[in-house]
Amino acid sequence: MRVILFTHTFLPTIGGRELVVHFLADALTRKGVDARVVGPSGARSARGLRLRYKVHRYPKLIEGGFASPKTGLRRRIWLERQQSWLLRMDWRLFGADLIHAHTTYPAGYVAHRVCRNRIPVVITPHGTDIHEIPEIGHGLALLPGVRDKIREALQNADAVTAISDSIRDVAQDQWKVPPERVVRIDNGVDIHRFDAVTAAPVRKHFHIPAHSPIVLNVGNYTPRKGQDVLVRAAALLRRAVPEARVVIVGRGTDPLRQTIDELGLQDYVILTGTLPIPSIGKANGSDLLGALYAEATVVVSAGIAEGSEGLSLAILEGMAARCPIVATEISGNKDIVRPGYNGVLIPPGSERELAQALIRLLQHPAQCETLAQGARKTAEEHSWDRIAEQYIRTYESLLRRKGARMRLRTGEEHGPDHPAR
Repeated sequence: MRVILFTHTFLPTIGGRELVVHFLADALTRKGVDARVVGPSGARSARGLRLRYKVHRYPKLIEGGFASPKTGLRRRIWLERQQSWLLRMDWRLFGADLIHAHTTYPAGYVAHRVCRNRIPVVITPHGTDIHEIPEIGHGLALLPGVRDKIREALQNADAVTAISDSIRDVAQDQWKVPPERVVRIDNGVDIHRFDAVTAAPVRKHFHIPAHSPIVLNVGNYTPRKGQDVLVRAAALLRRAVPEARVVIVGRGTDPLRQTIDELGLQDYVILTGTLPIPSIGKANGSDLLGALYAEATVVVSAGIAEGSEGLSLAILEGMAARCPIVATEISGNKDIVRPGYNGVLIPPGSERELAQALIRLLQHPAQCETLAQGARKTAEEHSWDRIAEQYIRTYESLLRRKGARMRLRTGEEHGPDHPAR
């Protein structure tokens, strides 16, 4: 079975979507699926990556970001045409039995337009493409001309996989995807990554005292993720647990510096910027992020409103590293965080509630350890091997049900019971 994982952004760019595509492609390949990632440019910047699956990168003739408000309607249409051209060319040159598009727009929309029901198209929304928070301008559907394209992609997909209950509900209720075409599959996590991590040097690297508890937050900065709330909570936390440190990992966190300076938290809140992850493609180098997870006492996910998260990879990674989770009670988070078993849920947007939850855990190590054990068990239930098996069953079901038969230019023909070699 040949599967294209179609995306407009990929490694070495680090973000939730890029990591999901990587780990899924890797797990599918290990299970015998002929999976390849198609779409992203950046062949030069990716030369150091060592991956077990194929990545087909094509040069961009037109630059621009699909999600940027600065990208005008006409330019966005040209970007769509560029994506359509490269997908069509790759499909014709190398063949495929199924296309799995990551995000409804642009990937899902382009895949639908290119395939026109000739082979199955699976779409995985990643949150920002179907969720909306108008107050802070969050949501691709808020961009001019995009809403109808998202709807067209979703309503014509052979299957829409939902990584959270909220995405499932929004797909069905708001975007009118028939329930029988929505398949609930969580994100996965690399449960072995943290077993071999050498954690000790990371404290020296970031000037964290040897015995300081670490409160860790991982995610590229955006107002919806609540890092601002965490910084304000840190001021309250410092009064009760002055030896702790709050570490925020991700790109674009400079807007937090003003609040950090105003609250005098320069030595208490550490902004690391983006950290590379050698374990997913670099032959050498230390895994600083993995080491931070391994050293962390608590992992925080502080999204401020419904739609802030799909299913947070940072939560799953924290659980795999045996960290209890403190998360806001919003969609995605409450699908996986079970109070009293693997973490704590708090109301979104409240620095006081967040600080109190952190203080309780940091002052009660036995409770932390109990939640950490439950967190690891939850992570093991979400290994990428298990998640890949669910996707393979979905792919095979679509190929059987649709009776997908694909004619390539070579005249080669494949039916659902005779997958491509």
